[in-house]
Amino acid sequence: MKRIIYFLLCFTGILSGLSAQAIGEWRMHFAYYETTAVAEASQQVFAISNGSLFSYGKEDGKVSFYSRQTGLNDTEISHIRYNTTAKCLLIVYANQNIDIMGEEGIKNVPDLKNSTSIPDKEVNSIYFKDKLAYLSTQFGILVLDLSKGEVVETYRLNKPTRSVCMKDNFIYAATSSGIFRAAIGDNLIDPNNWKLYSLNSPEFSDSNIVQISLYKNVLCFCVAGNGIYYQNANGEIINILRTNNIQNMLLEGDRLLAYSSTNFYVLYDLTSFETVNAQIVKGVSSFGGGKYWIAGGSKGLSGYQYKSPYQYEVFLSDLQTNSPKRNLAAYMAFQDQKLYVTGGGRRGVPYYNPGTLMTYQNDTWYSFDENEINRQAGVVCYDFMYIAIDPKDTGHFFISSFGEGLLEFKENAFVKLYGSKDGLEYYEGGDPSSTVRVEGLAFDKEGNLWMTNSNSQLNGIKILKADGTLTGLPYLGNNDMTDKILITSAGHVWVNIFRTSKAPAGFFVLNPNGTADDPSDDQYKNINAFITVTNETISASEFYCMVEDKNGVIWIGSNKGPILCSNPKRVLTTDGSAFFSRIIRMGDDGLPYAFLDGESVTTIAVDGGNRKWLGTSSSGVFLLSADGTETIENFTTTNSPLPSNTIQSIAINDRTGEVFFGTDKGIASYMAEGTEASSNYSDVYAYPNPVRPDFDGPVTITGLMMDSNVKITDINGNLIYQTKSVGGQATWNCRNGKGERVSTGIYLVLAATPEGNEGVVSKILVVK
Repeated sequence: MKRIIYFLLCFTGILSGLSAQAIGEWRMHFAYYETTAVAEASQQVFAISNGSLFSYGKEDGKVSFYSRQTGLNDTEISHIRYNTTAKCLLIVYANQNIDIMGEEGIKNVPDLKNSTSIPDKEVNSIYFKDKLAYLSTQFGILVLDLSKGEVVETYRLNKPTRSVCMKDNFIYAATSSGIFRAAIGDNLIDPNNWKLYSLNSPEFSDSNIVQISLYKNVLCFCVAGNGIYYQNANGEIINILRTNNIQNMLLEGDRLLAYSSTNFYVLYDLTSFETVNAQIVKGVSSFGGGKYWIAGGSKGLSGYQYKSPYQYEVFLSDLQTNSPKRNLAAYMAFQDQKLYVTGGGRRGVPYYNPGTLMTYQNDTWYSFDENEINRQAGVVCYDFMYIAIDPKDTGHFFISSFGEGLLEFKENAFVKLYGSKDGLEYYEGGDPSSTVRVEGLAFDKEGNLWMTNSNSQLNGIKILKADGTLTGLPYLGNNDMTDKILITSAGHVWVNIFRTSKAPAGFFVLNPNGTADDPSDDQYKNINAFITVTNETISASEFYCMVEDKNGVIWIGSNKGPILCSNPKRVLTTDGSAFFSRIIRMGDDGLPYAFLDGESVTTIAVDGGNRKWLGTSSSGVFLLSADGTETIENFTTTNSPLPSNTIQSIAINDRTGEVFFGTDKGIASYMAEGTEASSNYSDVYAYPNPVRPDFDGPVTITGLMMDSNVKITDINGNLIYQTKSVGGQATWNCRNGKGERVSTGIYLVLAATPEGNEGVVSKILVVK
């Protein structure tokens, strides 16, 4: 038996590599493109990129990523600094939440974030004294005990405080009103004990000091746009380094470091310094050994080694990670397991987000160079909105821009910008080249590309025909709130008007009757009132999205939750019938209520099992059963690694079941159970296979037909487990009906269609 198991382990080991991600596993896809801060620790170098944290192993070169999934308590990091005495990394978030990451784990200090008595709590810099951290904030100074993980003092100076240091028996604070100091033995909580300490320098104003440090037992000052100075024993202010590009200064070990946007400076004493050109400098850190770590913006993380006077060698050059370019994900779409992401935005006016276009395939991110796109287009393009991929050529796709028109790409190369000269209309009174507002995009079955053209005076719907000609239809003219386009399986065109401005919010529905550019035979209707079958009005005023499910039902996302249109073909009739409904559930009080009433459903996606993934503006993600009557999951920042409860887009890889969530703080993905069903049982497999003793997750059986009845039996035919597939996939936790892990052996997977056609489709080896 042992020899048989060994053989099967070798044979089925091939299958175990088919998918490394298990059902229920999360992955974070944060941007690590723009490195803005760095902090050296004993074994690692930590860095902030696009508000996220990663580290570089100084010995092994290993790059590690940190997020809520790994134990952090928030997102969007603004400051980091490493304390060598307490052996911990202090992390400050943009919302002023604080984490202390040390050898014993992560301690969260939410006091500043949760404070309601302080209007402006922004942290400006960090100063260490032994195991205490002094945080300079917009209101004064906050003191943390890093060992205990708690706030010990708060000094409200009632003025923006930029930097703190201590000398002799005094604590000094550089503020927007100059330098203030107080005797350490005084009651520092009382702002009256803080006295103005004037430098009286003719070369700069004390209010322009951005950093103050104690170096060589004298006070040193960094003056923004001026240079580095110190105060001698006679009170005179002496210049050390003069440059109008200076940004900041910090004391690291026995070196005073400073940096401009392109150089970093190493001050060995009060009279000399060395300049190192690093091209882009956003931050610097060094704890000795002649090594200096640079946060290099778009060039990532770099390392410089001192060799001899004025000679520095680059030993780590422009370390960048595989990640999105920005944490922008206004819209996402899959085609052939390739994810496309755009990062634009608009409300009534453009957001002016840079032209962000990214793809993800085979675990690799690729970001298009917007500068090159702008150069070829001849205009700066902002707010890339939606994506349409040519169904006849997946290497051919289009991007809409809310300002510059329509962009065409072929094999990842820019092809053409369609603007006002090509038949698109521009916003009246605006620049014809920069106010062409295109939003929704969708291909029909004939290969025609439909689009909405907001603020157009004549034709609010445009069509780029398969033959390359561009035409317009006389609908939705002068409407500034047209948004997405959905072309249904029946060939009907739905356009959402997402909120009221020049026209009522709702939907425009069109049946072109197979003639895309001939309006003479069109049927169309503006839907601004939503009446249920019980003659109740759904009082929604904003409409964000719509999707057709596998049964032909239209699901609508509104500010009153989801709305369903179960018979969309009839909305163009004029018999006055009600076509819309809400998901009604029973509350704990026994009374019916409308599901998510009052919550904005911003995006909806349908998985292979016809289940609905709903993204909301403030309640995270909901996974509903096919008919919406059951909530299977509700992922939020509280119960999952989701970076934000504000969901902007959802896209599903139908082959693997992985669901991608675009939030206002970046992208996360979750490996779900629902995949697109197969047409037969010829390509069914299970993973991991074999199931080894240390694996405690579910085994995934994939490649099944729709709604398969799946049974797991032992080799003698005894039933162990049964379930129903979600689309083309099912799972088994390797346990029997009593909840016990099954014994070592081979288990058969039997699948049957709803019609009853059954067969053995796979085998699973379990090793206990």
